Amino acid sequence: MDNITASGLVYLFGEKFVPAGGLLDKATLVHNNQTVSKKNLGLRLFEAAFVSLAEEGYISLAVEKGKALGIFTNEYVVVTKQKDAAGLTPSLERDIMEMTVGDPKDFHVQNIIYSWYGRDVPDPNVWLINSVIEYLGQSGYFEKEIEKLRLRPDKVHWHPKQDMIAPLAGEAEALRNRLESFKAADAALHKVMLKQIGDGIISRRVQVERDD
Repeated sequence: MDNITASGLVYLFGEKFVPAGGLLDKATLVHNNQTVSKKNLGLRLFEAAFVSLAEEGYISLAVEKGKALGIFTNEYVVVTKQKDAAGLTPSLERDIMEMTVGDPKDFHVQNIIYSWYGRDVPDPNVWLINSVIEYLGQSGYFEKEIEKLRLRPDKVHWHPKQDMIAPLAGEAEALRNRLESFKAADAALHKVMLKQIGDGIISRRVQVERDD
């Protein structure tokens, strides 16, 4: 992997990876004002990160079945670390690698995502998307400007460096093809992985208690 990661490419060319967003499910890409599905963007960011790490030999992915009282229950995707994350730039991919520390039996996709968040948040997809934007800023694709506001939290503005982003269109298209090839090569694993990604993201949504 070089300076741009798979998750970074998915964000920068989000309109090529996910459908347009609806009224209650939309995220606006800060560099081109395209509106895409927030939920699907979150899924694709993690999908691209896990698949690219597997392709680069950092991890391997395999489906296993859980067992309770002698009966096979849910399927999950086990993540096995194959080499250290040395050389990875600050990114979602490097974060995933840093989650593979401790008891290997806990290294499956949903647990890794749960651990990555660190705490429950109001909107896990927004949290994820903003984290990827921050990493793209650290890698030089966005310039960060903080607007100081009176009596309100500071506002962050991201200024894209289009001369760095535009040349990556070919890499984004190649990644899209690689993700399709991964899905075609092992549809069962891909299906379980996407479910675990979705469940992992949703599990970190703050639960609002209601008074009956």
